[in-house]
Amino acid sequence: MIWSSKPLRAVLHVTAIVLFTLTTVSVGSVVIATPAEAKQCIWNKAGFVLRARWYKASDVLTLRNSAGETGYGLRVGAKHVQLDEWPVAQGRCTRGANANQNLVAVLSIVGGGVVHGIANINQKFASATAGTVTCAATFGGSCSTTTATAGSAAAIVGNQAAVAMAGGDRSPVQNFPNANEVFKVVQPSTSRWLDVWGTAFSPQTGPGGSL
Repeated sequence: MIWSSKPLRAVLHVTAIVLFTLTTVSVGSVVIATPAEAKQCIWNKAGFVLRARWYKASDVLTLRNSAGETGYGLRVGAKHVQLDEWPVAQGRCTRGANANQNLVAVLSIVGGGVVHGIANINQKFASATAGTVTCAATFGGSCSTTTATAGSAAAIVGNQAAVAMAGGDRSPVQNFPNANEVFKVVQPSTSRWLDVWGTAFSPQTGPGGSL
């Protein structure tokens, strides 16, 4: 008896089509289920080269002096986790492992010197006659006892200046790198661009388009 191979080939062909279809649907489902990165993005519309140093939120301190003025600083030893410099009409976003961290951006004008910056705010903060400083908060939440500071407000102006911590320990607080070029400390949204515009004499920031 002679058997025809045609029916067998037809069955194999149909089986292959079914398997391929199922595999494609399965892979497609995985792709659809993958969450989008929660990026933070900044667009430069300003008339200068913009620098963004990105830090973990818990490393950026909001300080208050007895006169009620605000200053900003870093935990000593804190390092930026991303650094970007870019010209006008371009944008930059957090990337890689940083894309889901809700970081704080310290914005500065490359080569801006003392034209206009948060250093001026910190110098005013340091000139208060009250002269004592406490850690009011971090961008990541409240201050713990290990980050609360009390001492000279002038400490925040220096690049590396220690202040006495409540309880008698030493809790150094450091200023930002290139502090005299810094004009903004901000935690950009994960749903909208942060736009930067203006000149080196009057830099401005505000919400931009949707991401």
